[in-house]
Amino acid sequence: MKNLLKILSLLLFTLISTSIFAQKVDQFNLSSTSPSLVDQFLVLEQRWYVSCGWLQNGNRMDKCNLQYSQGSNKMKTTTNFIMTRKLFLIVLLIPTYVFSQEFGFKISYTMGSPESLYLMDDNRVYKITSTIDEIYVFKTGEQAKIYMKNINLNILPPINYQIGNAKIYLHESNSVTYYMNDSNLGSQGNIKSINDIVFTYANNSSWNNRSGVTGKLTKIGNTPITYHTASGYTEKGGYRGKIKSVGDKNFIYEGWTGYGEKIGIVGKLIKIGDVKINYYKTDYDKGFQGKLKSIGAVKFNYYIENAINKKAGIVGKFKDQTGKDSRIVIYPFQL
Repeated sequence: MKNLLKILSLLLFTLISTSIFAQKVDQFNLSSTSPSLVDQFLVLEQRWYVSCGWLQNGNRMDKCNLQYSQGSNKMKTTTNFIMTRKLFLIVLLIPTYVFSQEFGFKISYTMGSPESLYLMDDNRVYKITSTIDEIYVFKTGEQAKIYMKNINLNILPPINYQIGNAKIYLHESNSVTYYMNDSNLGSQGNIKSINDIVFTYANNSSWNNRSGVTGKLTKIGNTPITYHTASGYTEKGGYRGKIKSVGDKNFIYEGWTGYGEKIGIVGKLIKIGDVKINYYKTDYDKGFQGKLKSIGAVKFNYYIENAINKKAGIVGKFKDQTGKDSRIVIYPFQL
C-alpha cells in the first residue's frame, strides 16, 4: 500500500510539475536552439494580422485562419512532444525510486538460508531473524538507506534500550515511559514510549503463550507486527511463533512435506513482500539440496557433481553469485 501511494503521489506531482515546467523551459530552449521555428510562427502571426486582420470576406479569411492554425498547431505539437518525452523518462525511473533496496539479506555460512534480514521502514531499519532482534532509528531516511547499503558501516545510533525481546538504537532520548502494573502481563515493566515512538506488546493469552510470543513487539510507532500463532500446520511446519508480517510486508515459510523435511527446508522463509526465496530441491542438485537457490533475481550457484569436481572434493561448494535485483541487498558473506 505504501508503494502504491508513493507511485500515485509521484505521478501526480510529475504530471503537474512537468506540464508547468516544460511549457516554460521548452519554449525557452526552442527560442535558443531552434530560432527558425519560433520566428516562423511569429512571422506567420504578424502576416496574419497585416494581411488578414481587416479582411472579413469569405474564402480569404478562411484561408488565413487555416494558415494561422497550421503554424500554431506545429508549435504546440513540438512542445507537447518534448513534454511527453520528459514525462516518459521520469515514469521509467519510478520503479527504481519506489522499490529500491527494501530488504537486505545476510547469508548464513552454510548457505542454507538467510541468517538474518534487514527491513527498512522510513527512517528505521529492523534486523530480523524469526522475530525483530534490533531496531535502528536514524535521523533521516537517507541515513537509513546508507546503512541498508552497507551494514558494516560504523554509523549506528549510540543510545540503546531493551524493548521487550528487541534492542533499539537511537541518536537521542528526550523522554521514556513504561507500562505500569495495571497493564497486561505481556507489557508490565516494558518501555511504552521513547520520544514520539510508542511500543505495544503481545498480551499474555494462551495462544501467545503456546506460540512463545507473549511480550514480543506487536507495534512500533504506526507499524503493526503479527506472528504465526495458529496450531497444527504452523507447528509442524516449524514456523509457529515466527513473524507473519511487518507493516504491509508478509512473511511466508515452507510448509511441512516429507521430502521437504528430508532435504531440510521445512520452516524456511520462502517469500517476504514481493521477493521470492527459492532453494535447490531436486535429485539433480546433489551436494547442495536444501541450499539457497535464489533471492529475487539474485542466483546462488554451486559446483555440480561431475568427475572433476568430485575428484577435487568441491561438489556442492559455493561457486558464485549472479544477477541483480534493485529491491534487495545481499551483504558480503564468508563461508
